[in-house]
Amino acid sequence: TLDINHHKVLITTRANLIVGDEFQTNELDQEETKSFLLEILRSEFEDYDISTYESDLVSEDKYKLVHEVTNGRPLFVYQFAYIWVQVGKIEEALRRKIKQEKTAIDFLYGRIYDYLSPTAKDVFVAIGQIVSDEDPTNLIEKVRYILNLENSEKFDNAIKELEKLRIIEIIDTKFFRVYSREILHSMSSYFSNRNDSFRRSLISRIQEVTRDKN
Repeated sequence: TLDINHHKVLITTRANLIVGDEFQTNELDQEETKSFLLEILRSEFEDYDISTYESDLVSEDKYKLVHEVTNGRPLFVYQFAYIWVQVGKIEEALRRKIKQEKTAIDFLYGRIYDYLSPTAKDVFVAIGQIVSDEDPTNLIEKVRYILNLENSEKFDNAIKELEKLRIIEIIDTKFFRVYSREILHSMSSYFSNRNDSFRRSLISRIQEVTRDKN
């Protein structure tokens, strides 16, 4: 119901203080990504012949690739549209690894850690020590143990915080999955910046339970 001529909306996941109602959003699926991309082209590039761009997206293989390089994230889809128009060919635009570029990573993840609660920061770095690029999943209770936070409400709240910020996903209530490879790499870098005492304690308890989720 907002009139875009008079209203502006800022949507952010980075504020711990909630004013109004929270709502969760998901990334776009393949068809939604295609539709959103075409809407951007039509609205932002009125002076261009959009029919040539539309014909490129008739091929299912093409818009599958668009979805892969953007992860269906609206900001990345918007960026892709501009790159596509600039370079002229969708094949050339697809070669740009938008979601892997440093500017994109910094924008989406660069300051997440700074906004986390103290316990969530501990959980954040601990998770990075028991998952890998090959398998970004593990048991929630294992994280609780290696942080020595059994029966801790703070731990439960920290898990909810990370889930809300789309840092992790919860699978079947017992497992978590790190949301992206970029976040996982960020977890590792922040762990290396923690003090020696914290790192030694974490590594010691990890050795007791092993990294194997089975």
